[in-house]
Amino acid sequence: MTERVLLPRLTEEEHRRDFESFDTNKDGFVDAQEVRERNPKVSQEDVSAFFIESDKNEDGKVSLDEYLHSQYSNAEVVV
Repeated sequence: MTERVLLPRLTEEEHRRDFESFDTNKDGFVDAQEVRERNPKVSQEDVSAFFIESDKNEDGKVSLDEYLHSQYSNAEVVV
């Protein structure tokens, strides 16, 4: 049987701060270069997975709204 585990939810303000920490050029979007600059150890596969999940309009960058949506839609983990 699969068990569902709820992860602790961050507040919207905490998610906003996370987003802003990646938005290094302060244009209101996060692109792959900013993700890699902020965390150079992240794999290309993880960066790609983040953008596939978050970049809903497929413009190559993630807006705050897209980021918030992806974070809240991934609040549960199945283990």
